[in-house]
Amino acid sequence: MNHWQTFGGEEMTVLIMLGAFLMFSPRARGWALWLGLGATALLVAAITLDYTRGIWLATGCAALYLIWNWKRLMLLAVPVLVAVVLWINPFSVRMRVESGFVPHGEMDSNSSAWSAGAPGWR
Repeated sequence: MNHWQTFGGEEMTVLIMLGAFLMFSPRARGWALWLGLGATALLVAAITLDYTRGIWLATGCAALYLIWNWKRLMLLAVPVLVAVVLWINPFSVRMRVESGFVPHGEMDSNSSAWSAGAPGWR
C-alpha cells in the first residue's frame, strides 16, 4: 500500500468481495447483513473520495458482473442509479468524472508528464 492507486485497488477488491458475500451467502442475514451494508457504505465513500477514475471504472464493471450473476433484472436500475448519483454528487466529483472525457487544460492529470509519455517515463 505504498501508492494511492494500490490502496484504491485494495479497497475495490474488499468492496467486491463484500458485495459477493452479501449477494450470494446464506449467512448474510440479520446483524451480519447490516454490518456488511455499513462497511459497504464506508468503502464506497472511500473509493469516491480517492478521486481515482480507474478504480471507479473497475469497481463499476465488477459490480455490474456481480449484479448480472445475482439478479439480471436489477441491471435495469443501473442507468437510473447513475443518473441520480450524477445529479446529487458534489461538484468536485462531477468535475473529476468530466475531466476523464474532456481534460481541463494544464490543471488536469490527463495532460501531466506521466500520461504524455515524457522523456524518462517508460
